[in-house]
Amino acid sequence: MKIYGNRATLHHAVANYQNALSDYAQAINLRPDIPQIYSNRANLYYQQGKLEQAIADYRKAADLYQQQGNTQSQQELLAIVSKIEQSN
Repeated sequence: MKIYGNRATLHHAVANYQNALSDYAQAINLRPDIPQIYSNRANLYYQQGKLEQAIADYRKAADLYQQQGNTQSQQELLAIVSKIEQSN
C-alpha cells in the first residue's frame, strides 16, 4: 500500500495526474481506512477543478479521522469543504 501512496504522491508532484489517480485508487483498494490517501486525492481533484470529487474525498478523510479520534484533522478538512462550498 505504501508503494502506491508514495508513487501517487510523486506522480502528483510532477503533474502526472492520471497515474497519480490510478495509484491513489490502488492504495485505497488495499487500505480504505487511511485518511491521508483520500485527502491527497482530494487535493489532486481540487487542483483539477473536480470539486464534487474533492469534497467527497475530503469528507471521507474527515470521517476516517473522526473514527480514529483525530478531531483536529477532521475539523481542518471540514473547514476546507466549507470554503469550497461557499466559493461555488
